[in-house]
Amino acid sequence: MEEMVGGERARDVAGQFCRKAWRGLDLTGHTYGRLTVIRSAGFRIYKGSTSKRLWLCRCSCGSGKRVVVVSTQLRRGHRKSCGCILREHLVRVHAGNVRHGHARRNGRKTKTYSVWEAMLRRCLPPDRVNPAKVPYGWKHYGGRGVRVCKRWHNFRLFLKDLGPVPEGKTLSRFGDVGDYRRGNVAWHTRKEQAAEAAKKRRALAQAA
Repeated sequence: MEEMVGGERARDVAGQFCRKAWRGLDLTGHTYGRLTVIRSAGFRIYKGSTSKRLWLCRCSCGSGKRVVVVSTQLRRGHRKSCGCILREHLVRVHAGNVRHGHARRNGRKTKTYSVWEAMLRRCLPPDRVNPAKVPYGWKHYGGRGVRVCKRWHNFRLFLKDLGPVPEGKTLSRFGDVGDYRRGNVAWHTRKEQAAEAAKKRRALAQAA
């Protein structure tokens, strides 16, 4: 348990312990990180007959906020702001994690993101997806040499190139041949996709 005591009352209550603390360095005017010391703010008295000097500081973040900080926290670099540095760090971390809004933390994914994942599962080597299980569709795609271009291993770039999946359409390769890459893939209806598959069958028949 601790007691906050300030000014002359601190010297009366804490006695010799406070007098010892007053003999410490005067930090008035010093700057630590974003904190500039304005004046002394008394002492913090701890159970066990110990006390620590307190300082009133102003933060330079623009909020004008003032905070009371223990002397040792300032001098050891444990406190450098009113809390704004931590808030700014959390904003940066959050911005880094939420990049496109299609893979959601509640486990629900947009249709576009699910299509992209399914494309990768069909084409990536099984040991890169799940070493214990060959993904569904692998033998018809990755097993036959169909690959996903390196650019589309990044969902944001896949989304930039194709846009969100339109209602009633699915991912399809032109002629139902070649890799998943820009210029060879589009959003097609089931009818359009069947037409592309028919082109492939005709091409194979002619080659035979």
